[in-house]
Amino acid sequence: MPSSRFEHISDVVSMFVALEPRSVLDVGCGFGRWGFLAREYCDIFHGRYAREEWTTRIEAVEPFEGYLGPHHRYVYDHIHVMTIQEYVADMPSYDVIYAGDVIEHLEKETAVSLLPRLAAKSNLAFIVSIPLGAEWPQGEVIGNPLEEHRSVWTRRDLKQLGARLIRTYPIRDGRGFAVAVWSPKPLPRFRNPYHRRLAARLLRRVRG
Repeated sequence: MPSSRFEHISDVVSMFVALEPRSVLDVGCGFGRWGFLAREYCDIFHGRYAREEWTTRIEAVEPFEGYLGPHHRYVYDHIHVMTIQEYVADMPSYDVIYAGDVIEHLEKETAVSLLPRLAAKSNLAFIVSIPLGAEWPQGEVIGNPLEEHRSVWTRRDLKQLGARLIRTYPIRDGRGFAVAVWSPKPLPRFRNPYHRRLAARLLRRVRG
């Protein structure tokens, strides 16, 4: 759907702040959350409030035009209305590419071939957030057939595909999802103490 989980927001925003990207690509932007957060913490946070003062180029790929509204046109410098499979062939590189809740909508074989190509187009980091395991069935949402979940992923899958950093987030119903990061150089580990304490409590609860 055009929205997603929230537990990882501060970790990903912390990475935006640490990396200070000059260009960001939001893959499958949906409602536009990550465009807003990237704009806020790459420009507004640094005192560049007026649009003409912005120095970070933020683009999106969104194949379902029904999700796009006036706020997208304001926050993003450009929106590519196509699938990421179509865009990746001739796309330029970006400092940070973020694909939030995207690859589970692709057939596994397609996604496995796509991830290294996106990582190679990322100067600083390629960040993926994704539900883990088979407990996330989903079909068409809001008239968008592309919302169907077509593949199941595990932490091991992400590691085998070369992710340098993986963080898992257990949620109260026992399911989990992850943020995985590909980067040409080592990255600092996530260090949000609140999330560490919350994850420990939830794991204890899940394990009984």
